[in-house]
Amino acid sequence: MTGTVLEKAVVYNAEGTWTLQDQFFSLRMKDAAPHPAYEANLYIGIDSVSNEFVAHWLDSFGGAGARVVGTGPLSGEKIEVVYPYAEGKFRNLFRYDPGKDQWTLLIESEGTGGRWSVFAEYVIKRRD
Repeated sequence: MTGTVLEKAVVYNAEGTWTLQDQFFSLRMKDAAPHPAYEANLYIGIDSVSNEFVAHWLDSFGGAGARVVGTGPLSGEKIEVVYPYAEGKFRNLFRYDPGKDQWTLLIESEGTGGRWSVFAEYVIKRRD
């Protein structure tokens, strides 16, 4: 998993697996540096009653961010989840490219006036 966070290049070791009797897809990310500066676990499930994705983003910044649950419309083409944090919304947009057999993840933050700006961009590839 390679990309940028706040325009700074990053490389993560990542692993995606189905968990909890296949009710959630879990993406585990860890900075590939010898002394990792960042680590996160993302869980994405489907709420079939409300027809939405439901997501929990847990990371090394601690419990405060874990209070917020992200949601987004169910779609077969992409996964889009918005997290309504008190200090401002964040949006995750996952897209799969079958031609390249890879995923992209765009993370945006909402600023003043409802304008979205890029926080992070990643490409997620299978191991060779």
